[in-house]
Amino acid sequence: MSDRESIAQPRQQHAQSVVSDLMLLGTVITPDGTLALLRQDGDVLRVTVGDTVNALTVTAIAEDAIYLALGGQQTVLHIPS
Repeated sequence: MSDRESIAQPRQQHAQSVVSDLMLLGTVITPDGTLALLRQDGDVLRVTVGDTVNALTVTAIAEDAIYLALGGQQTVLHIPS
């Protein structure tokens, strides 16, 4: 392992641990676009594809899920049942 790798590794965050304080409340899909409603620390956030929340990039929004990426790792949040 090079010095560069050993320095960078502690800074890398895992997508799953970053998403732990987010809850998907719902999604809206219309001919004009899609959006998702997330709860974070009591606040409701409205996000669309390309937005960033908690260092995660929204890559896709489906009927019952939102896809998020961080450093090449993908994670999915589903609407709780």
